[in-house]
Amino acid sequence: MVLLEQQWSREQVEAVKARGSNLLVSAAAGAGKTSVLVQRIIDYLKDPANPVDVDRLLVVTFTNAAAAEMRERIRRQLAEELNSNPSSRHLQRQLTLLNHASIMTLHSFCLEVLRQHFYRLDLDPNFQVADEGEASLLQLEVLEELLEARYLQEDNEDFLALVDAYGGERDDAGLMDSILKLYRFARSNPWPQGWLTRSLTSLTCSPDSVLDDFEWCRELKADLALQLEGSCSDLRQAIALCRRPGGPIVYLDNLAEDMKMLEELRAACRGTWQDMFAGFRQVSFGRLKAARNHEGMDVALHKQVKDLRDGVKERIYRLRDTYFSQSPEQQLEDLQKLAPVMSTLVQLVLDFGESFRQAKKNRGIVDFGDLEHYCLQVLLREGVEPGVLAPSPVAVEMQERFIEVLVDEYQDINAVQEAILQLVSRQDRGAPNRSMVGDVKQSIYRFRLADPGLFLEKYRRFPLEKGLGERRINLKKNFRSRPAVIEGVNFVFRQVMTPRVGE
Repeated sequence: MVLLEQQWSREQVEAVKARGSNLLVSAAAGAGKTSVLVQRIIDYLKDPANPVDVDRLLVVTFTNAAAAEMRERIRRQLAEELNSNPSSRHLQRQLTLLNHASIMTLHSFCLEVLRQHFYRLDLDPNFQVADEGEASLLQLEVLEELLEARYLQEDNEDFLALVDAYGGERDDAGLMDSILKLYRFARSNPWPQGWLTRSLTSLTCSPDSVLDDFEWCRELKADLALQLEGSCSDLRQAIALCRRPGGPIVYLDNLAEDMKMLEELRAACRGTWQDMFAGFRQVSFGRLKAARNHEGMDVALHKQVKDLRDGVKERIYRLRDTYFSQSPEQQLEDLQKLAPVMSTLVQLVLDFGESFRQAKKNRGIVDFGDLEHYCLQVLLREGVEPGVLAPSPVAVEMQERFIEVLVDEYQDINAVQEAILQLVSRQDRGAPNRSMVGDVKQSIYRFRLADPGLFLEKYRRFPLEKGLGERRINLKKNFRSRPAVIEGVNFVFRQVMTPRVGE
């Protein structure tokens, strides 16, 4: 351990040695997070007081290549330790156990659980994992059959209204795309059926409802306020350019009027949707004063100012036409008409999910989403209410087996994967044992429904102090890049990567 402290930074040593809490290691690019994770595993294996067998650690990586690299790095480290202590039977045993250790992707872990407990799920013991191409073709086949059956049903006015609103001009491609997107998004939730059902409440209106009652309206108001703030920033830049030598100073009065109007719109965003509607319906940009022959004017500055203002005008008019072309009363009336259509869409998604599940069962296949949801089903106690993560006997057995659950690239997991990791760890038994390593700024898999908000929530909640059930350690030092590169990149992204813009 003395050697470790000489070679590593203080924060890295803390990330290796910290015990007795759920640990979040927020590691910047080039901070050596994989090396820290490997060293933490080695530290467990060679603990002089309480050495751990490598097969009693669950190490979850994002890709098979990362898992193979992790296993190889642990092997090399063990071999070096064994060269220094060739008589250690414990280290010899770890090299033997390493081939069977749980160092794998989460999908591989789920597959392992299903292979062992298929009988709990009415799965064919010889099931195969379908590749994405095969699964996509089967999805389309099932969905086409489902829609054909719905066309043949009687009393399907809501379905036909859904087709008219969201289908294509010549076929149902638009509707099919909506069904598949909603199905996939719902499946990123541990309880997709419940999520779909609850989502309908965002469209349910009562006679005394106002738009401000809906969560999506509050989110929309915040987004509009952000866009208005950006427009104000553009106008401030235009005003500063006007005041420079050679700038089109005759535009200052126009820009001041524009700024006053935008500030009033920003203030309206703190009020009701009715206030915003009234403000946006009065939007009007005056005509700029003539500045073509202004003595000493810089043509380049003139163009910059005009381009900035034109961009603001285009943005504000687009917001007005997109969100405020109807009165709030008309929008509520449309919501009331939309509710049964959306209910039909949700029911189609539920019916498709069941038909797709049955089609896969008949062919003896599962897809990657099934791996997660079937695994979660095995780990959840039977009969538990949706939303409650109560471990099944299988999960309790895994909690006893795994001394620690270590997760790499934690910023790229979703809510289903988070539930699985929570069920196999001991955090609800008063003995938290999860170590999560990642960097939310490197989260690039939202298109695969990763939820970086899970990382951010812990980043904001976990304290830096030791001795508690939860702890955060920041690895900020970049060992990979030259200082000039780091300073330049940080200068740019310090202004871009803010919570309001990038969440």
